[in-house]
Amino acid sequence: MFHKFVFKTKTERRLAVLAALISLPAIYGAYAFAADTVKMQVVADTSIFRKIKPDVLAMIEKGEADFLARDPKRLGDSVTEDFVWYRVAPDGPKVAAQGRANMVKMLEQFFTADAPAGFESKVYRLGMVGNILIQVEVDKYDSKTEGKVEKTSVELYEFRDGRRFREWRLTPTASPFDK
Repeated sequence: MFHKFVFKTKTERRLAVLAALISLPAIYGAYAFAADTVKMQVVADTSIFRKIKPDVLAMIEKGEADFLARDPKRLGDSVTEDFVWYRVAPDGPKVAAQGRANMVKMLEQFFTADAPAGFESKVYRLGMVGNILIQVEVDKYDSKTEGKVEKTSVELYEFRDGRRFREWRLTPTASPFDK
């Protein structure tokens, strides 16, 4: 009944149906074009994001050296006063450390009593987009409850004023189809 209010005559209704039928191939063509456009936007060469300026690379490597030296105070110098470290797991995001002092305190515990036996870490630096460093970290250690453990995570480090001010540690599930 609604169509009788929009189209007053039978001729108008018939023309509207005809116009809709004629426009179907155009709509289908637009969707097909959009799908092809998306495929054309995927760029295999990611080398532009793997080039990190020497001064930025030196800043990143200094933080890594401080971690390897197990020196929380020097590591504290590489983050801002308002630093926040987020851990994002399948159950959602959580703040692991907020503020430079809390980060230093957490690392002091990790480097002394809390450090798991046989801890080793490999970092695969993927690239940099603006002020964000993207890398994959694979940590291995011996757990008293789980035995030998290997955990992979994606790390995003955001920098401001030459220091890390946010860190995002994303822990993936085994498959994109896991809940």
